[in-house]
Amino acid sequence: AFVLEGRLSATDGSRAARGRIEWLPAPAAARWTAYSPLGQIAARLESGAGGARLLSADGSVLEAASAQTLLPQVIGVEVPVDKFALWVQAVPAEGAEVRRTDGEGRPGLVIDEGWRIDYHAYAGPEGDAPPARLDVSRGDARIRLVIDQWTPAP
Repeated sequence: AFVLEGRLSATDGSRAARGRIEWLPAPAAARWTAYSPLGQIAARLESGAGGARLLSADGSVLEAASAQTLLPQVIGVEVPVDKFALWVQAVPAEGAEVRRTDGEGRPGLVIDEGWRIDYHAYAGPEGDAPPARLDVSRGDARIRLVIDQWTPAP
């Protein structure tokens, strides 16, 4: 488990989102916090075994059975939440095709169920360094993620 802090921009061709994010993708109690470009909390999505809850800056609350339903409200793109957690760690999902690797054997390009995951930079030269910049796309959906910090979750 980890906490990821970074900057995200996303679009689906008609709507877009941009800002800082903090993400704890723990299965028992995951949390996404999206910040506006000015640093204010724009939305917080919390999910666990009992479902998901989205709290917006305007005070509105949405609830759903899973984060998968509510995440597009946060980042503006429908992306498979479980797979996204693997992609940001450069761990290809079962059945994904690794089309390119870097000199350390880390994924450079992965295709997963029509999604294209391009790894542009890693946090260091070591073979186990986590990604620092990646682009995820499929059709009109585009997500650019710059990861500023990885922290082990408590």
